[in-house]
Amino acid sequence: MIIVSAANSLYLTHLHVMLKSLLVNLSNTQTVRVVILHTDFTSGDKNKLKYLVECFNSCIDFIKMEDDEIDHIKLNDHLDYISKETFYRIEIPNLLPDAGKVIYIDCDIIILDDLWKIWNIDIDEFYLAAVADFDKKRSIELNISTCSNYFNAGFLLMNLNKWREGHITEGLKELLLSRNDLKYMDQDALNLLLHNHYYELDIRWNYQTYIWRETSIPHPAVLHFTGPDKPWNAETPYNHFYNHYLTLQVDKIE
Repeated sequence: MIIVSAANSLYLTHLHVMLKSLLVNLSNTQTVRVVILHTDFTSGDKNKLKYLVECFNSCIDFIKMEDDEIDHIKLNDHLDYISKETFYRIEIPNLLPDAGKVIYIDCDIIILDDLWKIWNIDIDEFYLAAVADFDKKRSIELNISTCSNYFNAGFLLMNLNKWREGHITEGLKELLLSRNDLKYMDQDALNLLLHNHYYELDIRWNYQTYIWRETSIPHPAVLHFTGPDKPWNAETPYNHFYNHYLTLQVDKIE
């Protein structure tokens, strides 16, 4: 299993918490590879994450991002809780040329179930697997077919072989550099290209803030703190999960 996430040093703690929740809940951690895309992690930052991952006999790699095209993509000034690291996921097929698929996870997520259940889903005929987004109107605003749901890009099972065959990364960059009406930036671009070519996961695998405010489910597998209210800056119904993994102590297996 290959897990990919992207962060800057300001999100180091939250990335650490997300990874801890993920690893604790895996049925098997010994064949797990974590890949972190970053621009400014120090050796100390990397060592903190490396220690955590090695506690579970997993391995971790760091890729320092340098991409002039991505640097020229404009962020939405009205979504100041989103940084340029959001764009790094579109580069994953090129960054990991030998990988067939990965699970991409945002840092503002807590994992509560075994991700092998997701990894083992057959998506050979799809570009990715994802959960429908809370914003049900976005498909209409983007003139996307109403036959498929607009999906959230914070938790993705990505078929990298199919991405490379379809030149999806190049198509996404072209969209992001040529259009200024993409409110949710790369998420909008992903939906414009792939809305009819993705496998829809159950809501429990990306239970987003705006969904849990309207719909209660008994056993969420992935808590996603979408929007500006995060467990480190606001009160949410699920802060206790974040705080649990924040304070949970893990030690290396001898």
